[in-house]
Amino acid sequence: MIELAYSLVTNGTKLYFLNSKQYGKLVLKLYHEGSINEARIHMKAFKLCPGGVVKILGANSYNGEPGILLQRCRYTTEDYDFKGKSKKLEDLIKSTLNTMKILHDSDIVHRDLKPSNIFYHDGKFKIGDFGEAASINEEYELQINRGTKSYMSRAYIMHYEGGLWNGRIDAKKEDVWALGKTFLELLCGVRFPDLNRRDDNFVRKFVEEQLNKLDFCSNIKEAILGMLEPNQDKRLSMEDALNLINRNNSCGKGDNDNTL
Repeated sequence: MIELAYSLVTNGTKLYFLNSKQYGKLVLKLYHEGSINEARIHMKAFKLCPGGVVKILGANSYNGEPGILLQRCRYTTEDYDFKGKSKKLEDLIKSTLNTMKILHDSDIVHRDLKPSNIFYHDGKFKIGDFGEAASINEEYELQINRGTKSYMSRAYIMHYEGGLWNGRIDAKKEDVWALGKTFLELLCGVRFPDLNRRDDNFVRKFVEEQLNKLDFCSNIKEAILGMLEPNQDKRLSMEDALNLINRNNSCGKGDNDNTL
């Protein structure tokens, strides 16, 4: 038996928050344009990395309204203050990089990575909301501008707002930028909404200055700097960033607070 806890509308999509004796707390995301593709990509991502992706139970309905049935997670990283929890932040960074490496290796791009789309549940960080996701081989999908503007790179913003940039947009490297910006904001405890409105030299200097203020694993700071490289051809891949963090096993010596 499934019971309704509450409902809300966010970004034009209606969500039913449900309680189930069999599956626990769930959320039903009502169908909208693109839902079939979202469900297909999300299911593929969950099968590839069940520990790092929000669980999807498939299609279902409530009061006759069809949608995608998902595990309801405890928190998003946007909701939580990580101050004083460096070990938990290291876990978040390593686990989400590993998940995205697996997805990129299978040519899945998320295209909307940001703090509100990284969840915490059952002691694990999980990537969710695949509403903008696509497969690299879907050329039509990749030509459509997707994502949240404040987490796009400058090159993509220029492309998004009128074709002012004539180069090739690398969808995987856009994911890297968005995740790098997410990490930077979570580490600093503030948002930087206009970072992609600045020129390349300003971005490099600003990111380095912010990272230098932090008492945190040097490998992680170096990886974030490489993830936020404005030139996408020089920007790290998910695998590059993960390998850099794991180099010499220098990380993982933070606090022992495992609560969240």
